[in-house]
Amino acid sequence: MSRKQKSIQIEIEENKLGERTINQVLINQRIVGTVEQADKKTFVAVVNKNEMREKSFDEAVEWIISEYNLHQK
Repeated sequence: MSRKQKSIQIEIEENKLGERTINQVLINQRIVGTVEQADKKTFVAVVNKNEMREKSFDEAVEWIISEYNLHQK
């Protein structure tokens, strides 16, 4: 049997801390990860102290969502 697909609400909030910009990824109004631009070509995504470097902002957000789907409670 297959499970029903659940709709989830994904939001991205941009927060500025001095010169740094940190984007928080929220799923169903819960912060699940952050994305920050490390340099011109690299973005750093962080979920529960796990860090992943990606080439684009979209890839970083996709990684956070996949981690959420893999480890959600």
